[in-house]
Amino acid sequence: PRIEWRPESVVLLPDGDHAVSRGPYRVRSMRDGQPVERWGEFMSIWQRGEQGWQVIYDVAARNDLVPSDAQRALLGKGACIVE
Repeated sequence: PRIEWRPESVVLLPDGDHAVSRGPYRVRSMRDGQPVERWGEFMSIWQRGEQGWQVIYDVAARNDLVPSDAQRALLGKGACIVE
């Protein structure tokens, strides 16, 4: 499968050392020779450290999200991709 995601929003927390990002993700695969696409939402918690920003917690929920046109366009612009 191919997994694509991109933050829709990023919020810096008041302490300045933590942030939360969230947005849509899409998983593309083949089933019985046909393309299948599943959508959901992710949330990542980031912490600033000596090496820069690092993810300290990451969760994704498959909720059969019906993506908006804006979410589809967001993943079309430089999304993170894992294949």
